[in-house]
Amino acid sequence: MKKLFVIVLLAVTASSCATRSVRLTDTVDKEDIFVNSLVTEYQQVTTLMVENHCACDADRQWTSQLCAQAAEVLAVHSARWERHMQWRRHLNKGEPKPEGDAPKIPSLEEMCDRFAEGSD
Repeated sequence: MKKLFVIVLLAVTASSCATRSVRLTDTVDKEDIFVNSLVTEYQQVTTLMVENHCACDADRQWTSQLCAQAAEVLAVHSARWERHMQWRRHLNKGEPKPEGDAPKIPSLEEMCDRFAEGSD
């Protein structure tokens, strides 16, 4: 019984110590720059794909599943990426917490309208 108590105590102690990690600010900054550049480049390529190879029908539905998925990714990125980065900076570096509610993600129909406006 005593052995079990010691094992449980060690497990609880070890797991509670792992809830926080200390990272260098310079490392966090470089990681943010790297992740942001990947996401931004991916969004640019996905936008070009949607602009050049995708369309919506008269009911504002994407004509292929791949285009609908790409439009959904673009909707999430355009609506939430900056807030995501603000949360990363808040959690990793103690910068101010983002205020208010998260921005609304545009629907697939709204994304059809957005890309139809861009093709005029």
